[in-house]
Amino acid sequence: MNLDQFLAAIGGTLAAARAFSTSPQAISNWKRRQRLPAARQLQALQIARKKRLRFDPAAATQPEARR
Repeated sequence: MNLDQFLAAIGGTLAAARAFSTSPQAISNWKRRQRLPAARQLQALQIARKKRLRFDPAAATQPEARR
């Protein structure tokens, strides 16, 4: 599950902003960059476990290799 799929699974941008206690704009920035801030990894793991989702937050913090 990639970051977009994870955020969609927890209810979209607004629900993710509530879950992470941040602004919808911050979530949109994560989606645009396709990167979860390293400081949010533990929180993402806790949210994923609570929602019974398979998500590896460490993989979402790494920028994709560019060709």
